[in-house]
Amino acid sequence: FKKTLGSLPSSYFCVVANLCQSVQGVAATFSNGYLRRALEKCVIAYDDLELLSVYDTIKQAHPSESEEDLAATEEILNEHPEARKIRLKQREMSKYGISDPAQKARDDISAVFKILARCGNYNNLKLGNTNELILLPQYNIVPVCCHILSSTTCSRHETIFTSALSCLQVLSRDGYRVKELFVAGGVNQILLDELGRTKEGNNSNCLDVKHIMECCEIIRNICVGMNMESELTSFFSSYREHVMRIIRIWPEHNEYVNEVLWSMARVGMKTNSLTQEVDTSAEELTGGGMEKLEL
Repeated sequence: FKKTLGSLPSSYFCVVANLCQSVQGVAATFSNGYLRRALEKCVIAYDDLELLSVYDTIKQAHPSESEEDLAATEEILNEHPEARKIRLKQREMSKYGISDPAQKARDDISAVFKILARCGNYNNLKLGNTNELILLPQYNIVPVCCHILSSTTCSRHETIFTSALSCLQVLSRDGYRVKELFVAGGVNQILLDELGRTKEGNNSNCLDVKHIMECCEIIRNICVGMNMESELTSFFSSYREHVMRIIRIWPEHNEYVNEVLWSMARVGMKTNSLTQEVDTSAEELTGGGMEKLEL
């Protein structure tokens, strides 16, 4: 089953993603089991990518095709504990005529993320909610997205990077389910890093405006759906500087960015109000003669 599903081309899942542009397509994808198969495909492709990245790392140390470098690469690979699995995976991929197994895995993951970005948050009285399936722990979708977005070897313009960001942006609307996953995955630091790259308008490693706006929407969804009880709110003061810079660089998005800033301000006001209430209650309980209770 894994070999058959793993050998399916990414174009198959791209077709499914295109069908999901309509509500009927999302319903058919969900009810006929294509969404579950896409999630399983993502697990297989991500495992392959992690395995093949070991070989790529070894190969980067000896990049030339000379006999000495090839021999050195083979020697290092033979000593690696996953050497047998890597060779089996390479042989399996070559049998299907795939010259670059790692690129195939990236294309597969990108195609699945496109499906998830269009199927996320879909709700049907008969079928249920797609997020209940997408966010099952065995698929690890949010951790996989966070790992790809925090990777130092992945270009900001690769499809796998932008599709992972789009997937997170859609799932961020379900604040109740993803709150703890976002905290564990370090979404705050990821957003700060990406928004921080907008310091120079001509930065080649900066996201384009469409995906910068997706980062802003994730921040807004954190404010609206996850509220002050989440640890994510402690990062809002750091976000403010970067979000203000976006207004200066892309003034055409003024209205929406101001809405993001207002959402952040409301959370800040709620947090301050709660702190003051707790301080007042502590003074009343202790009569002002003892230390305040810790928040």
